[in-house]
Formats: sequence, structure tokens, C-alpha cells
Amino acid sequence: MMILKPFTVKKTLFLFSLLCFWFNVSLLGQNLVPNPSFEEYSNCPDWENQIERADNWLNFGNTPDYFNSCASPIQPSYSTPRNTVGFQTPLHGSSYAGMLSYEDSTNYKEFIGSLLISPLKKGKKYYVSFNVSSEVNELGINCVSNGMGIKFSTVPYDQNNMPSLTNDATVFSNAIVDDTSNWVKLSGSFVADSNYSYVIIGNFFDDASINIQSIVPNNPFCGYAYFFVDDICVSEDSLTCNKTNEIIEKNTRFKISIDYNNYLSCESHNLPYDLELYDLMGKRMFYEEKVSENLFKVDLTSYETNVFIVKLSSGSNFSTFRIIKY
Repeated sequence: MMILKPFTVKKTLFLFSLLCFWFNVSLLGQNLVPNPSFEEYSNCPDWENQIERADNWLNFGNTPDYFNSCASPIQPSYSTPRNTVGFQTPLHGSSYAGMLSYEDSTNYKEFIGSLLISPLKKGKKYYVSFNVSSEVNELGINCVSNGMGIKFSTVPYDQNNMPSLTNDATVFSNAIVDDTSNWVKLSGSFVADSNYSYVIIGNFFDDASINIQSIVPNNPFCGYAYFFVDDICVSEDSLTCNKTNEIIEKNTRFKISIDYNNYLSCESHNLPYDLELYDLMGKRMFYEEKVSENLFKVDLTSYETNVFIVKLSSGSNFSTFRIIKY
């Protein structure tokens, strides 16, 4: 008869917990949007209406744009952070998309779309988030608006066959987004009423149903409203689309978070403790023994895996967390 030693029992229980984490992540923790930050591309953009140079993204209406730091900085430029439209640092990586939300009372809108990694399941709850930034320049883009949103479809659209302006969206900005310096996150949740295969980004409201506002001093006329878009997420798991990625254990012994530069922060007053990072296959990626700092950071940028299991041990106690890299 084999008798397991206490250490073996603890190790077995931890590996079992890790397996449960892996199973849950596999089912729930996936972002269903391929290339969500437009980082993968076939060619650098060199003109307008080139969103299809970003892998997996399609033109779903009119002339949406693609911006990537690999593009020439010579104007008219479609580089980042400075380009022909304006200036904005990508929220993630070196790329983003851009599109008109309003054009001088013409109901002109621009849309982008993508085939989801797997279709939504009717009756399932999903979490959604995407980030927008308004832009203003001297070429007539002098307004901001509300209405930017995300919708889903069972069929694709194209440049000349865009979605109808139905004056609704799954998630959208009800308030005017007038921040031209920072990214504004729009998020929400919904229960799928069909097995949707496509995600669409744009303004689905006609001009009579949105609010516009000039933000150029002494110029009330609104010509165009334009938005940059980055970091799009659709998932069954709220944490996947919750980019604060912050977990606080109920007993407040540990606080775990990850920033946009992929630095993992561990905060605790329960010192010292051991910190371990595992991938979803159970391989240990990082180990720091007897951490004695209240705030300890780990740079995750060099690791190929995107999902980590964080194990924090203090004496005979340990806690495990799941963290998702940007």
C-alpha cells in the first residue's frame, strides 16, 4: 500500500487545481476576436481604406483605415503614433484601426468586421470590450460624437454592402466620446440570441439619432467625427475582457494585477512568500523564493504564453490565480 507524504499530497492537489484552471480557461478564457489589436498584417498601410492589410479584418462598409508603425512617416502617413489623421499611441502594440463616425449630415459611416474564431452560442452570455479614441485635425475632422459600437452578424458585409443603420448596437457609447488624448474603454455583456459568426465595429446610428459636438474653438460647424479603435474582445469569460486583470483574494492577503506593459504586480503584507508562474500545461516559467517586498513586479513580455497561473505560497498556505497577458 502506497502512503503519500504530506508534500506529495499538496503537490497533487495543486496540480489538480492547475488542471481545473486549464480546463476552465480552455472553455471560457479565449478572446473570440482574431488579431484583436491589429498587430498581425500582410503589408504595411500606405493609403486610406486598407484595413484588410491587417490579418483577419475586413472592410464592412465604405473606407475604414489601418494604421501601423511599419508605415512610412512621410505624410500622408498611416503610421503610428503620428499619421495623416492625427496623433495617438496604440493602446497595445504598434497598430490600430480608424473610421468615420459622422460626415456632415450624410449618414456616411465606416465599418470593419472579422470572422470570429468560433461562432457565438445562442443563449450563452458573452462579455465585450473595445477601446476608442476621438481625433481632431486641421483637415475637417473637428467633431466628436456618441454612438460608436459593436454588433454581431451571421453574414459578412463588404465595402459596398454595409450594415443597416438600425439605431442600436450590442454595446455602444451613449455619451459623446470627446477624449482626444486617451483611450476610452467601452464594455458590456449580453446573451446571444443567435449563433453569430461575425463581429462588426462602427456607428450603427443615423445622424438624426446621435449627438455631435465641435471641439474646435470658435468653429461650431461639424464636418467629420473620426475614431481610432484598438484592443477588441469578445469572450464568455469576463476576466478575458477585463483589462485591469486585477484579482484580490477575499482575505486580502494578496492583490494581483497586470498593466498594459505586461508587468505583473504582486502586492502583499503577508511576508515573506514564494511566487511561481506556470503555463497552462503545468510548466513552471518563473520562481522567486521568499519575496520580502510589499510590491513585487515581474516582466512578462519575453514569455510566449499569454495565460499564466500564479501561485503564491506562504508557509503551509498557497493561493492560485489566473492572469492574462495583453
